[in-house]
Amino acid sequence: MEPSSTRVGEVLAGRAEDPQRSAILRHAEVVTMDPDRPRSERSDVFIRGSRIEAVGADLGHLADENTVVVDLTEHIVLPGFIDCHVHAWEGVFRGAVPDASFPDYMAFAHMACAPLMTPDEMRVGQQLTAVQAINAGVTTIVDNSHNAKSVEHALAAMDGLRSTGIRAVFAVGAPAVDTDPEKFLRTFSELRSAYPDDDELLTLRLFSPMPSRGVFEFARATGVGVSAELVLGVPVPQLGLPAAVGDFFGEGLIGADDTFNHCIGVSARQWSELRDVGAGVNVTPRSDPHFGIGPAFPAVLQAQESGAVFGISSDNEVCYGLDFFTEMRTLLTLQRSAAFARLNSSSGEQAISPFGTLDTLRAATSGGAPSAGMPGRLGMLKAGLPADLIAVSTERLHLRPRGDAVGTVVNFCTTSDVDVVFVNGTLRKWGEGIIGIDVARTIAEAEQCRERVLGAVNAV
Repeated sequence: MEPSSTRVGEVLAGRAEDPQRSAILRHAEVVTMDPDRPRSERSDVFIRGSRIEAVGADLGHLADENTVVVDLTEHIVLPGFIDCHVHAWEGVFRGAVPDASFPDYMAFAHMACAPLMTPDEMRVGQQLTAVQAINAGVTTIVDNSHNAKSVEHALAAMDGLRSTGIRAVFAVGAPAVDTDPEKFLRTFSELRSAYPDDDELLTLRLFSPMPSRGVFEFARATGVGVSAELVLGVPVPQLGLPAAVGDFFGEGLIGADDTFNHCIGVSARQWSELRDVGAGVNVTPRSDPHFGIGPAFPAVLQAQESGAVFGISSDNEVCYGLDFFTEMRTLLTLQRSAAFARLNSSSGEQAISPFGTLDTLRAATSGGAPSAGMPGRLGMLKAGLPADLIAVSTERLHLRPRGDAVGTVVNFCTTSDVDVVFVNGTLRKWGEGIIGIDVARTIAEAEQCRERVLGAVNAV
C-alpha cells in the first residue's frame, strides 16, 4: 500500500507503543549510506521495534501476521537527515528578519526577543522547529538552546522537543545577555539532576557560544558533552566580547562527546586534534555567507583537508527556512566553486576534489552522526541501527524523468517530496500529516507568542 493510504498510516501510528511492532517498506530504491554499499539498490527495509532488522531484496519471509507492509515502489528510502546545529527556540520568529546581518541578528533575537520569552513560549518555539524538522526529513537535531533563563525555561524547552518524538541533543546555554556565569552553571546543575538518564531520544549537553578552557574543564568535571560555536579570531563587539582564542585546544579537554559548529579560523593543528579525538564538527552552508561570519564562507575545504568526518547544519530560522535540501545544494555549489577555484589557481595551495552528490548526502546524514554523539550508529540504514529514515516520493513533475537516486535527492527533491518519516522505528510523518502533534494548535500558539513578543519589542 502507498503513503497516500490513510489506513496504513493509522495502523503504523497506532502501534507506536508496541515494542514488537514491525513493518516492511517494500520495493523502494534504498540509499543506505553504509560505506560498504552506499548507493541505491531496489530493496526492502524491515523494521522491528525501534531498530532496522534487515535491508535487502524480498524480505517478506520475515513478516508475521501483524507486520505492516508498505509498498514504496515509487519512492527513494534513505537515512533521515541530521541537523548538527540549530537554535530551536527561535522558531516562533521564523522569517522575522530575512535580511539581517550578524549584528542585526544579535540585536533582534538575543537583545530584544530572548529576555521576553516565558517558559511556555520556549516550549512552543522548540516544538514548532522540531515539527518543521520532521516535516523536512530531519530526524535528529542538535539544539543549541541559548536562552535558559531558568530551570523552568530549560525544562519547558525539553518538553517541546519530547512532544514531537524527534531525536535530539539538547545543549542548554545561558542567554546572551546573562552576565552571571555562576548563575547559569547552577541552573545547568539543577537541570542535570532532573534529567532522566534513560531517555533514548534526548541527550543533555552544555552549550557555549564562546568556548573557553573553563567551559571544557567544567564539562569534563560534570561528565557532559559540549556543543560550541567555534569561531576563532572574530570578536563580537555587540556583546563586548573579544575574539575567542581556542585556549582549550592541546590540553586533553576535547572529546568525542563534543560538537563544534561553524569551525571558522581553526588551524590545521586544531583540525587534526578534532579529527583525532573524534569530535563532532559541522559547517553551516547558508549561515556563514548570510551573516558574514569570518570569511563569509563555510569551512568545508578545511574540513576535507583535515580528514575529519563532518556534517552540516541550518543554524536558525529567523532569516531563512529549515530546509536540508536547500542546505545540501548550497554546500555542493559552494564547495565545487571553491575546489575548482583552487584547482585553477597558481597559488600553490593543495588541490582538493570537487564534491559529488554522494559526498553532499554523506554530510547531511552519516557525517552528522558524531555531532549527535552517535558515530557509526546514525545516518545509515543497516541491520541493528535505529530506524531513523525517510521516504521521498519520485512521482511528481519535477522528478520525472530522473537520474540516479542520490543525485535526485540532492539536486532535485524538495521538502514537499518527503512522504514518510520514521524516528526510532516510530512513524512521525505520513503523507502531509505529522503524527502525534496537533499542528494547527502548534501554529496558533506560535503566532500568539510571536505577536506578544514582537508587540512588546516594537512598543519600546
